[in-house]
Amino acid sequence: MMERELFDGFALGAPEQIYISLMLVLTFVVLILFASGQSLKKLVHPNNQSVLVLGYSKTQKNLLNILRLGALLFLAMAVLRPKWGYELQDVKKKGVDIVVAVDVSQSMLARDLAPDRLEAARRKILDFLTLLKGDRVALVAFAGAAYPQCPLTEDYQAFRNFLELLDTELIPVAGTSLADAIEVSRDVLGQSSVNSRAIIFFTDGEEHDPEGVELAREVGKTGIKIFTIGVGSVEGVPVPQARNSTYNLRDSSGNLVVSRLNENALQEIAEVSGGIYQRISVDNRDLESIYLQEIRLKLEEQEFMSTQKKIYQERYLWLALPAFLMLCFELFASFLFSQKIVRLSRHGVLCLALLLCPGNYWSESLGSEREVLNLGQKYAQNKNSEMAYNLGHALYRNQDFLQARQMWEQGLRLNPAKVLEEKLLYSLGNASFYQGDFLSALGYWQKLLEINPEHAEGKSNLELLMKLLQKKQDDNQDKQNKESEDQKDQQDQGDQKDQSDQKDQSGQQDQKNQSDQQDQGDQKDQSDQKDQSDQKGEKDQKEQNGDQQEKQEQSESKSEEKSQEQSQKEKSSDSDGSSQKAQAQKMSEQEAQRFLNRLPKENLEQMKRFIRFKLRQKEKEREEAGKPARDLGGKAW
Repeated sequence: MMERELFDGFALGAPEQIYISLMLVLTFVVLILFASGQSLKKLVHPNNQSVLVLGYSKTQKNLLNILRLGALLFLAMAVLRPKWGYELQDVKKKGVDIVVAVDVSQSMLARDLAPDRLEAARRKILDFLTLLKGDRVALVAFAGAAYPQCPLTEDYQAFRNFLELLDTELIPVAGTSLADAIEVSRDVLGQSSVNSRAIIFFTDGEEHDPEGVELAREVGKTGIKIFTIGVGSVEGVPVPQARNSTYNLRDSSGNLVVSRLNENALQEIAEVSGGIYQRISVDNRDLESIYLQEIRLKLEEQEFMSTQKKIYQERYLWLALPAFLMLCFELFASFLFSQKIVRLSRHGVLCLALLLCPGNYWSESLGSEREVLNLGQKYAQNKNSEMAYNLGHALYRNQDFLQARQMWEQGLRLNPAKVLEEKLLYSLGNASFYQGDFLSALGYWQKLLEINPEHAEGKSNLELLMKLLQKKQDDNQDKQNKESEDQKDQQDQGDQKDQSDQKDQSGQQDQKNQSDQQDQGDQKDQSDQKDQSDQKGEKDQKEQNGDQQEKQEQSESKSEEKSQEQSQKEKSSDSDGSSQKAQAQKMSEQEAQRFLNRLPKENLEQMKRFIRFKLRQKEKEREEAGKPARDLGGKAW
């Protein structure tokens, strides 16, 4: 995310989020047009609009719209993260001083690389600038002579401007003098530290002088490493007379001048100074081999002071707070105007959601995805431990811990340097910890301390992890002890319950025997009463037969009474039989009390009412049968 200063004292921290501000304003306009209620009123009869459609007066609508518009404008400006008020700070940076020497002789117009060698070298240098990490670069152009074009600088844009000016007509002296280029480059690096200097040549190496090798050896002894990139093909192609010319150069004999890449000379110059040679490639493997694996890992970084930098203060909260207050007042005013509970409007939800989100959330999420894609493409082109670490770090920042672990594990298998191996092991431990794989994290950090016992962060992380694992083990042990104690308590309770059940069963058996004896006595009494009633009936029948002629009407009435009496006796006998059956199933007082105690509270009252009803029904049947009522003693159960 690039900070852009609009004028002295004011800057925008996220100017690329201007589209979000425009989207907020357009959303407000669209919602105002469609939320006016006119479309809803068309669906409701005019007589029912006052009841079904929530409406405001014109003044109230204007006030609410002003509040909403003001909140959105403040919020749209807050999203851009305005900054004002700054302080100057001296920013110290570390890096390497690099001189880029470009061959601008006429042989660089050869078209064995598209569109020609010079343009291919220019594009390769632009790609090289994207790899730099705070290093200073300088530009030297050479042909038969060499001249500095750009001094050492951190302003890569200024370097690009000088690079665009390179042309084969820039230096009138013909030929390719590598010795002059080395001498001028050494002068440009004269004020730099001893072990933090490098020269990169982009040339075809043709027509070089033999002094270049000796001078390269002397320069290498002073700590300056020379890296050469061959531009062209070994087979060779004709050299055009000019950049856009269709005619080729010819010698004095009329033969075509053919330019070929002199790899042997370039490789010798690089080796005697301690550098390496690479042929120019379509991808960035040549640059990554030179910069990432040689310059960044083998050269020492020097600390140099850059110019003072303005550090602006974030002020977006000063705009977000009024937006929030205006939205709250808009909701309160809507409630007062309608005298109803008003739900949060759609644009209110949108504004609050964007207000609560961080100002740089959108651009950072998009930037992280782009970074992962770019690093993934570079890693696919050149698989090395440095690229694997960078790609894994981007995935780690994107909270993709699984993919980050896989990339860092691949980086370990690519034989990294010791410093890089420590970074990979430390990062693998962190990713494993966040995934919950504590044992893997423990292994990675232990291996890190085996390599570097003085690694402070790895040592502190390992101590914290050991404490965490010990605490987890203690918690598991306490949990197991508690479970064993609970099982033992449950077993003791089960034994006590079995003993009480056995006692209850023995008591129930005794009570059942007593109830059976009582039922047998009741049945005997009932049978005696029945025999007496039968004998009385026979005697009455004999008396009626003797007076049959004299009292015919009385006999008829008595026969009716007799039939009624017999029906009553049958009914009473049936009721007695049912009562005997019920008595056979009757529970003892202790059993009934336990049964009632086990019932839930809501079912207990229902059971009491049912028992009262059944007892009243039985007493009514006894009264109809002519039996005396029983004394319940005030207890219906």
